[in-house]
Amino acid sequence: MKFSKKVALTLAAALAIPAAAFAQDLTVGATVYGPNGGEVGTIESVAGGNAVVNTGTNTAALPGASFTAGEKGLTIGFTKEQLDAAIEAANQQAADALNAALVAGAALRSQDGVELGTVSAVEGDNVTVELESGPATFTRDQFATDANGLIVRLTADQIAQSLAAAGVETQTSAE
Repeated sequence: MKFSKKVALTLAAALAIPAAAFAQDLTVGATVYGPNGGEVGTIESVAGGNAVVNTGTNTAALPGASFTAGEKGLTIGFTKEQLDAAIEAANQQAADALNAALVAGAALRSQDGVELGTVSAVEGDNVTVELESGPATFTRDQFATDANGLIVRLTADQIAQSLAAAGVETQTSAE
């Protein structure tokens, strides 16, 4: 009798917890709902265990573990308004961090962590970087920040290949 009560309580507890969505449920075009049953958006892409959700206003990559199987389909813990507000706050925080970091004299690394040089000038959307091979100009949207500071959204090899294609010899491309 005690065993049956424990099993019943365990099953009741398990049923009360929303079931996590399986990876195969995260498909492009699937509608995503919020905790109140309202539509949040649709999945635009799925890669690496993350699903990119488009709310119609914003897009964000959400980990697969964020999704549960709800009554209407895939469900997350945000309403559309809450997700849009969270995305906009995160975007503003990233923009503020980039504005603070993207200044003359700032050290610059590639997205794969290779030290590249320093920022020598920021003029509008153009950023001049002093590389070992000489100055190179990038557009502002090619930069971001991480826990270690300013990065360019390219690998060191991609930069070397671009410079080599432009006829600039670099340490990486000269080898």
